Amino acid sequence: MALLIFKNEKLRTILKISEQATEFKSTFPEAVETYKFKTGKDYEPGVNLTPYYTQTKATLWLVKDTGVYLMTSAKLDKMPEDDSHLCYAEGFAPTDPGWFNKSATAMGSDDFVEAFELELFKQGIQLGGDIHIKINRTALSIELVIPGKKKK
Repeated sequence: MALLIFKNEKLRTILKISEQATEFKSTFPEAVETYKFKTGKDYEPGVNLTPYYTQTKATLWLVKDTGVYLMTSAKLDKMPEDDSHLCYAEGFAPTDPGWFNKSATAMGSDDFVEAFELELFKQGIQLGGDIHIKINRTALSIELVIPGKKKK
């Protein structure tokens, strides 16, 4: 099982970007869910989901591709060159030695994105919390760790 640690300083920046946004991107599963809700039909390959890739709910995406990171789903006119819209897990950034093999060992070799409602993390991030994700190939658990607070 791998432990992914996302530090508060970058999480606060993601939260700020998200709070300033009014539209958010949807993942494929979210777009399919919205399509089904709005049309009453099940998704079938070939259906144009383009109109369903926008939502008003802020989400935090766990992404594994070039490293492992959390990012805002905010629709941005231009992606920030400083990568302020994302937060790499400690040791899993493309600038970290061995990040590629470490990412594949922890999360598998396929790229993916998983969405979580940002509202679930907002208060903990505002209180200075880091996000810790324990993950293996079949399960994950998420914990907000606030410095100075004892774990129960």
